[in-house]
Amino acid sequence: MSAAPVSPKVYDGPLLDPFTAPLDQLTYESLCEAFRDVGSETQRLEFKREIDPEELARQAVAMANGSGGLVVVGFDDPMEGTPLKPFSFPDKIDEPARRRLLSKIQSRVYPSLSLEAAGYTASNGNEKALVLRVASSMSAPHEHLNDRGRFLIRRGTAIAGMSLRELETMIRRRDGSADVSIIQRPNWHPMLSFDRSVSDGFVGAMLFPETIAEDEPLSKSRQNEIERIVGHVNKLTDAIPIPYPEGVLFERQLRPVSDRAVVIDESRGVRWSRRAYVGADGRLELRETEVEGSYEESLISVLCNLYQMGSQILLALGLGPRARCSLICHRTVGGLGAERLAGDGEFPFNVDFSSDTVVRMARRPLMYALRTAGKVTDPEDVEPKITKHWQYVAGGDLRTNWH
Repeated sequence: MSAAPVSPKVYDGPLLDPFTAPLDQLTYESLCEAFRDVGSETQRLEFKREIDPEELARQAVAMANGSGGLVVVGFDDPMEGTPLKPFSFPDKIDEPARRRLLSKIQSRVYPSLSLEAAGYTASNGNEKALVLRVASSMSAPHEHLNDRGRFLIRRGTAIAGMSLRELETMIRRRDGSADVSIIQRPNWHPMLSFDRSVSDGFVGAMLFPETIAEDEPLSKSRQNEIERIVGHVNKLTDAIPIPYPEGVLFERQLRPVSDRAVVIDESRGVRWSRRAYVGADGRLELRETEVEGSYEESLISVLCNLYQMGSQILLALGLGPRARCSLICHRTVGGLGAERLAGDGEFPFNVDFSSDTVVRMARRPLMYALRTAGKVTDPEDVEPKITKHWQYVAGGDLRTNWH
């Protein structure tokens, strides 16, 4: 149901440009003032009455493939000579709701987009609005997966499919651009000291989101969300969080042995040391030191815990469902055995939490690591083991919570 038209004079503060100003500096009133005389939608501006993730994904893809823009939810389409009219919609616009919305949008596009979302409530408490800001992308062309894989672009105020010439131009620009998809690990990192200090070897994994979250200091709300997620991970439930400016380090410290944190798993007679690091930008690293026990079980454990944490972190931070991962194996003669040294190294692979099952995501890197270490194993033999471990750490569903 439409509300009354916006008053011609609703805001007396400085005029802020919603296209460029930090979204947290805008208010509902400043937003109305900025668009009071807009008259109509433009190539970079779209108004929507309510939140529809499918439609917002289409608009976002079309804008990212062009010059970027804004999608403003909570208003009727403006008409020349008429005031901007608010439109009441039932959806929540708080931070958790906005993150869920961004995750839904990212799961419908490929590759992931650079998006911002902010919600605003009028000072009278009666109206609200949501702003989705889309950056023009150097990773274009982007594809809308639920629209038969079409590459969309805005032409004026309409959305259309891209021409072959436009696609070729964007692909040449993208492939000729430096550092479009390269993620560099910093020279100093909380995990590096662990890697250098472990003499018995370890297995671990890294996850880099396809789209990195904003590079900013770790906020208290984001730290609390990360701690909540990691707190539900097997053998990290009682881990001690150590905040850093750019992330949180988790260590399980129950019984120090040889200057390392070691945990006794009485059910299997295995001693463990586990450490996890989650960056404010969504990057995730996990290390597990196995003093005794099966190399294969350690690999499965690391992969399952990586997927459990990774899928929830990407959702919580409003990032896309796809990520680049590496399985890390580092063993020494004094640790896991000289016969496995041939399997040292990193094994890169990709995951898509919105479409793949855990078994399918874990099977390929697991088989590769085992074969590299000289462990010839039938894939049909490892699949039940992956299933069993995932059910132990995350429950019965073999898909992550993206589904």
